[in-house]
Amino acid sequence: MMNERKRPKRSIWSRIGIIALLTIAFVMVIGYVGGGILIHDSKFADETVLCPDLFNDTFDISLPGTKRQVLVIPADDGQKLDAWLFVVPGAKKLAIVNHGNAGNLSSRGFVAQALTQAKTNVLLYDYRGYGKSTGPATLHGILEDGQTVYSYARNKLGYSANKIIEYGESIGTAVACQVAAKENCCALMLFAPLDSLPSAGKWTVPILQLYPDFCFAEQLNNLELIKKIHSPIFIIHGKKDTTLRAEGSQRLYDAASQPKTLVYLPDSSHSEMSADDGNLYLKSITKFIAALP
Repeated sequence: MMNERKRPKRSIWSRIGIIALLTIAFVMVIGYVGGGILIHDSKFADETVLCPDLFNDTFDISLPGTKRQVLVIPADDGQKLDAWLFVVPGAKKLAIVNHGNAGNLSSRGFVAQALTQAKTNVLLYDYRGYGKSTGPATLHGILEDGQTVYSYARNKLGYSANKIIEYGESIGTAVACQVAAKENCCALMLFAPLDSLPSAGKWTVPILQLYPDFCFAEQLNNLELIKKIHSPIFIIHGKKDTTLRAEGSQRLYDAASQPKTLVYLPDSSHSEMSADDGNLYLKSITKFIAALP
């Protein structure tokens, strides 16, 4: 019989290299799977996205020519939502303001001022876990709160659907879009909106681009919701926004039905508005609301 050719033995460094590569590959797989599990966890999403502040009693909003009422809006699960209603003499419409992920209603004076100057009553409220509102702050919870406040405006404040404007800011645009997609309303107004939560997450944390959208615990897909909305739509976004890119607003605008309006604020970021852009913001809102039936 012929002797079998013996395989050459690998050097110790070669074996160490293979072991190192296998170890690195194993760690990468574990890290990828662990990251996917983490972003799929609802509690992690709530704590990462939402940044509620308690209410500061020393801060207040006073708008000339308006009357402010302090309201407590009950939710179906027993939570209580703190709210301020600004009434403009002679105004027939009501703008419900669904604010962003940080702060509370007391820091939304510029929104209330712009809307009341456009001759619209304004309902500012805090989601559960924000300001004086009770309960834990969760993404699922703020969506429920948006529906609760809309129903309160209809059933308790007496506004008909064609007199209610849904206004959303940042993460609050997901709340506003969900309500407007389910309920009739006079108009939908979106300030610095996200197109979807996975898209926003991937823009903010590029490594998340490795994960498909279904891995995310919450979708908050405004791009799909806006296709179901047939009320007049107003979108405004700062061109210098590095938190939620302005291209997302363009995608929302392209997907929306007419009538629709898109305004860019050339010198504004996500959380700060320049003085010049503030004037454009006010004039754009006034023009849009004045054209509503």
